[in-house]
Amino acid sequence: MNSALRTGIYSKGITVTGFSSTNFYYGEAPPNTRSPYCVYSPISNPVSWCSNNIYEEDYFQFALYGKTLSELETLEAAIIAAFDFAALTVTGYTVILCFRMGTTRKVKMPDSDIWQLVIEYKTRISKGR
Repeated sequence: MNSALRTGIYSKGITVTGFSSTNFYYGEAPPNTRSPYCVYSPISNPVSWCSNNIYEEDYFQFALYGKTLSELETLEAAIIAAFDFAALTVTGYTVILCFRMGTTRKVKMPDSDIWQLVIEYKTRISKGR
């Protein structure tokens, strides 16, 4: 995931209901972060060729953490409303698409009172040729 896409996701993410710069993070949350919070991170980013245009295809996930599943499902709905087919602002690129992949995963963390809910997305961005 390049820094322009990372910044585009962050800029949109902190505007989603329930999130701000104090509970929306890239890569990992700081120690002792209060829940609920979100960590977004890349899954993979293969470069794809399509006709004469090259585009970067990135897969990333939002991992939501909180004390109750219902709390996370409310935040999940807000993420989905904001990011499904979103017009992300990615400086220097055209965003071709942003869509959700498959179903969410909901897991109670072992030996903890924290739930995790994971939502996966795919983006295609292009600088054009």
